[in-house]
Amino acid sequence: MNTVFLASARFQRTIWSSILALVLSIVAGLAHAVPTPAPDFHRAPSEELMRIYGQIRQLHAGDQWADTENVAWKRDAGTFRFEKGRLIFAAPVDGRILAAAFIGQGTFEMDPPSAIERRQIARFSKGPKLVDSFRQAVFFFTDDSWGELQKLVRVQSGGDQQARGNIIESAQKKYAESFNDWWANQRKGNFPMRNLAARMLADLSDPSSRGLFLADLNTENYDNLLFHISWNRETLLLSGISNDEEVMLVHAKRNEYWEWWAGFHLAEEYAQTSHPEHRSLVAHCQQERIEAEISKDNHLSATVEMDVEVPGGPVRLLSLNLEGVLRIASVSDAAGNKLAFIQEARELDSDPWIILPEPTVPGRAYKLQIVYQEDATRDSRIIHQQGSGLYYVTARESWFPSFGAFDDRTRYTLRFRSPKKFSLLGTGHLAKSDKGKETLETEWESEIPLGVVGFNYGDFVNNSQSDSNLTVTAYSGKEVPDELRGLEAAIATAELAQGTGHQSNLGERLGIQSGGFNTARMVGYAATISYQALRLHQDYFGPLPFKAISVTEQPVIGYGQSWPTLIFLPYDSLLDASTRHGLRLQVTPEAAEFYNLVAVHEMAHQWWGHVVGWKTYHDQWLSEGFAEFSAGLYLRKFEPKKWSEFWELKKKYILSNNRMGQRPVDVGPLWLNYQLNAQVAPNNSQVLIYDKGAYVLEMLRAMMEDPNAPNPDQHFIAMMRDFASTYAGKNASTEDFRRIVEKHMGEPMGWFFEEWVYGTEVPHYDFMYQLKDVGGGKTQVQMTITQSGVSEAFVMRVPVYVTVNGRSMRLGLMSVQGSRKVTDIVTLPVRPERVTLDDNHSILCTIRR
Repeated sequence: MNTVFLASARFQRTIWSSILALVLSIVAGLAHAVPTPAPDFHRAPSEELMRIYGQIRQLHAGDQWADTENVAWKRDAGTFRFEKGRLIFAAPVDGRILAAAFIGQGTFEMDPPSAIERRQIARFSKGPKLVDSFRQAVFFFTDDSWGELQKLVRVQSGGDQQARGNIIESAQKKYAESFNDWWANQRKGNFPMRNLAARMLADLSDPSSRGLFLADLNTENYDNLLFHISWNRETLLLSGISNDEEVMLVHAKRNEYWEWWAGFHLAEEYAQTSHPEHRSLVAHCQQERIEAEISKDNHLSATVEMDVEVPGGPVRLLSLNLEGVLRIASVSDAAGNKLAFIQEARELDSDPWIILPEPTVPGRAYKLQIVYQEDATRDSRIIHQQGSGLYYVTARESWFPSFGAFDDRTRYTLRFRSPKKFSLLGTGHLAKSDKGKETLETEWESEIPLGVVGFNYGDFVNNSQSDSNLTVTAYSGKEVPDELRGLEAAIATAELAQGTGHQSNLGERLGIQSGGFNTARMVGYAATISYQALRLHQDYFGPLPFKAISVTEQPVIGYGQSWPTLIFLPYDSLLDASTRHGLRLQVTPEAAEFYNLVAVHEMAHQWWGHVVGWKTYHDQWLSEGFAEFSAGLYLRKFEPKKWSEFWELKKKYILSNNRMGQRPVDVGPLWLNYQLNAQVAPNNSQVLIYDKGAYVLEMLRAMMEDPNAPNPDQHFIAMMRDFASTYAGKNASTEDFRRIVEKHMGEPMGWFFEEWVYGTEVPHYDFMYQLKDVGGGKTQVQMTITQSGVSEAFVMRVPVYVTVNGRSMRLGLMSVQGSRKVTDIVTLPVRPERVTLDDNHSILCTIRR
């Protein structure tokens, strides 16, 4: 028996050699698995950070890898199952592993944490969670992903370097070249994201950042999916949208289209509230002084001084919003010391990042000076000439540096130097205007902190309407825009082609009057309607902090825009109605409404969007929906016969099928905004935040209406003025507005917001009534309402009207819940001619009377 344990010395040495080799291999593997202590990027010199940035921008496969079999890796709502394959890790950057690639068979599962988001993802996955397989994936991370992976797989080193491929490099190249703000990429249907390498460097140099995670998956059923978590910093994807959510899922078909499939907070947050919100910016600019010059050939250059604070952690990199064709020449601190910065080529991921020489201290004020100028090529102009003395100003949100997407509120001073022969109209109060020999120098100061500033520029005629408190001036180009001039030439050519003996005038046949293309003829009308709208909005929402508003023509067709104190109207809105009709611009009710109310809508944005901003993209309906509602108020006041038509047209937009055969209202709640769009139905969000958002406010107005008061809207007006004053110079959320509504309604209003802002239901009503003479000239009215098409918890208060002597008067509100029949009996001193439900079309519903 003992002989079993006896062996020759030679055999024993062989055994011990094998064991020793095995131990050494394990130790070697562990050496790779244990992360090397990373250098202190937080306090590294700026030139060192620039070196690190260069390395991150060129990540590539290293010599570390791991085979996987049935490995599950969970990142918040996303789970990656590596059923069989290999993970290849990027070469370390100063001891840090920042990326990995997977080749093999895997499955991705995303389980959203809220009912709203589960319903949203079901639009695409046909179920409450998304599941798809993938054979290739790339992961970038500055969070704890590397540490988590080391717990799940055995990391090894060595092997065939050629077999590792260039998956990581290819992904970075794709982001830099295609997923950016360059206009050509937008036309191709690509979405924007920030400079990945710069953002990763920002995380690595900021000890308070929890980092980012980005998974880029080539899936079996859904093309390219990008799953992103930004644990406590600005999101990487869809830059330019005010967003406080940590988790995003974007579906992309490169150079064709993209869709935003999901966006939500970390799962843990929903244990506290069903609607988390905590929008905060890494940096805030308190004051910004812009010295800008427009050259004779319409190129822009500027020197900007920013007073900056960083409320949170000690950061080293600050991200700026600035159009890529505006190239930074230098960045300096208060002492004039040059600072390092990152700005890639204009057609790449060109969003600038400033590298500070030392970590920021919370509460300390910093001064930055940024000098930049427009790239001097034809296709990069910020100011495009569209006719003689007519210019179209683009990059309106990004012609100047800022830290937010409409939500970093700053006090601005704008100083412009421009050619003397043209007018320059800026945001804010005109503090100074001097004409020199060849230049015009103007200075504009903002009265309150603003989210955005801008200017218009050109050869204008003007007309003003004013009172002691406010002046509205409309500006129109003296000449015809290029688009119309080309049409004029085409009409003249067509008339010449008819021959000298032909008496028909093509222009007259089109309904175009002599000089009908001249927008300057309508400048007085633009001033009048804008002034009327402003006075009405003041009555409802309170006075503005501004003393002058400029309403200016822009020489492009089809859309208006409102900046603080500066409104841009499309030139076609300044043509007379007969000319628009002749050009077939105004042949539908929708087009007629646009031209009738575009100036009114844009004027309302002075309150909703500028005095009061929106906190995140979820709350944008507080701007667009409120402005659209305000246009309805204008019709009610000045064109009351069109008021019901206005709401019926809104109802048509909301309840008509889109190209997918779906009603926009059924796609999802207006609160989801851009997430509701799809490649084949790109306008869902617009219909809901504009039209349903307007209806939400109108339904509140109808419920608060007091027919017996001298001003039936007095309670609603008090509420809106309170909201405007409470959040003046701030950005409000949907929940902020709900609290103001509850204050003035005197009751909890969560039911209303859950139904109409966070919900999708639209009720149907069947209404019947009977009249019974009860003597003494009195009439008993028995009314029955049946609500259907909604859940049993759905509650609504529906206005009932009686018509007496041809006049419609509100009788009261009938409250109904679920699919129930409600009957009420009232006695009237007269016999009404009829009894109706929702006479003014103030409820988003369908009715069978």
